[in-house]
Amino acid sequence: MVVVYATSFPCSYERERVGGSWASARSRSLLHCVGFGLFLFFCQSGFAADFNRVIRPILADNCFECHGPDKTTRKAGLRLDTRAGIMGKRDGDHVIDLIWERVTSKDPEKRMPPPEAHRRPSPGQIKSIDDWIVMGAEHRDHWAFEAPRRQALPRVKHQDWCRTGVDHFVMSKLQRLDWLPRPQASREILIRRLSLDLRGLPPTPSEADRFLRDHVPGAYERLVDRFLDSPRYGEHMAWGWMEAARYSDTDGFQSDAERHMWRWREWVIEAFNRNLPYDQFTIEQLAGDLLPNPTPEQILATGFNRNHRYDKGSGTIQAESIFENATDRLETTATVWLGLTVGCARCHDHKFDPISSREYYEMLAFFDKVPENGQAILFNSHPRMKTPTLAQQERLRDLEAKVSAAERHLEELRGQASAAQRKWEAQIERESVRGELLSRGLVDVFHLDQVETKGKVKNGKMKFVKGLQGRAMKFGDGPYFEFKKEVGNIWG
Repeated sequence: MVVVYATSFPCSYERERVGGSWASARSRSLLHCVGFGLFLFFCQSGFAADFNRVIRPILADNCFECHGPDKTTRKAGLRLDTRAGIMGKRDGDHVIDLIWERVTSKDPEKRMPPPEAHRRPSPGQIKSIDDWIVMGAEHRDHWAFEAPRRQALPRVKHQDWCRTGVDHFVMSKLQRLDWLPRPQASREILIRRLSLDLRGLPPTPSEADRFLRDHVPGAYERLVDRFLDSPRYGEHMAWGWMEAARYSDTDGFQSDAERHMWRWREWVIEAFNRNLPYDQFTIEQLAGDLLPNPTPEQILATGFNRNHRYDKGSGTIQAESIFENATDRLETTATVWLGLTVGCARCHDHKFDPISSREYYEMLAFFDKVPENGQAILFNSHPRMKTPTLAQQERLRDLEAKVSAAERHLEELRGQASAAQRKWEAQIERESVRGELLSRGLVDVFHLDQVETKGKVKNGKMKFVKGLQGRAMKFGDGPYFEFKKEVGNIWG
């Protein structure tokens, strides 16, 4: 599967290079890898006979409404969206021959699409169908369901210009357009284009000077590596992905309340900067919480499917809101990873792509499991999680270690204090309590065995219990006894 959103890579007819290869041997761009795969696919399919790029769109625009996936609108029992249908026979004739006959017919009764359809393949499209038939009418399944295949390098005239496999496809297209490649760009132009492409920023004067002075072989590859190591690389690459993921910092409805999704954005940036493989990039965003013992970062990655709009207000129907959220997750995932617009199948079998309504709702079930209540909440709706940054996580681990050390030390002190208290208590001689304590500056000793004291208990309750000698007052953590102002004679 491939991603179908815009990316940029130096493969146009203006492509320049220094020292040979246009990309570093360790180039790690997720978008560039995907873009490169699409580039090879489209360069190879640039030939007029390519079925998926040229022929299928012509059939979809002109034929699928009546002869496509939707059985409720299909006419004559003929399907042109499947291999069996288009490569089969009708009344002994090849369907492909019938297509050609009907598309080129001058008879309004036979011509397809019929006049009332108000559409017609252009002369160029009819020529493409002719080329496709002449070259063997090869049929291929929908490109979204085909694994990428390595293409044979096309033959070109200017072999000396080609230094990489990509060059052969570029030169092949230039030859078909009767264009000539531009002269090799200067280093000043090259570093500017590369910097804008990988970081979204122009190079600094010092970076340009360093590249201009580097005449050792591999200077361009080292420049690519330096730009890939820049934190700005991940920021620039994340831009396109956030567009595909419908990233926003608001709910998108009515008052358009603020929401905090920037930590998911930071995860995407970090994923690009640490060269997270594309398959893992996909798994963690779609199902990071389902991995065995997922890390907080892997759960955070699933924020991809929480970027959708979210309604709130007195008129919100919560069940409808939950359903709309699920459909948004499904359709965004299908668009980004499958390259399919499955939304049409929400109401009927898709008329142009091989998705039935039943399949739509089977897929929807995977995205309808979020424990939400259908009512948006300011800042972030449930379910939500604490998402400290990597730096904050490191700081938290440091603080938690210090707290643990302090708690261990406190327990040691408590143990020492308890031991000292027990030792002190053991040394007290009951008969010498009054004399020993008075010698330490005690004002007086009150014997609670007599009449009740003058004063009252504050902040709770107190009770009399058996003391070392006679009665004693027992308090909890909060209560205390407030004596009258008289000191030394509070009982009489």
